[in-house]
Amino acid sequence: SSYPLVPGHEVVGIIEKLGDQTKGLATGDRVGLGWFSGSCLSCQPCLSGRHQLCRKTEQIIVSRHERRERCPRSPP
Repeated sequence: SSYPLVPGHEVVGIIEKLGDQTKGLATGDRVGLGWFSGSCLSCQPCLSGRHQLCRKTEQIIVSRHERRERCPRSPP
């Protein structure tokens, strides 16, 4: 791969800017973002700790190769 593509499925970085409604984070915080979001937390896979198998989970990193050196938003 060539820069700016960074192969992988998990992201780490330092917060540069926050939205007005952001809580619990500060500029300069080190953060990490996994490859999925939105698991329901109530199905059998979720209840057994296997959130990656939840049917409601959506991928937020995999197959999205646009300028990964900047990740302007992450899901709630």
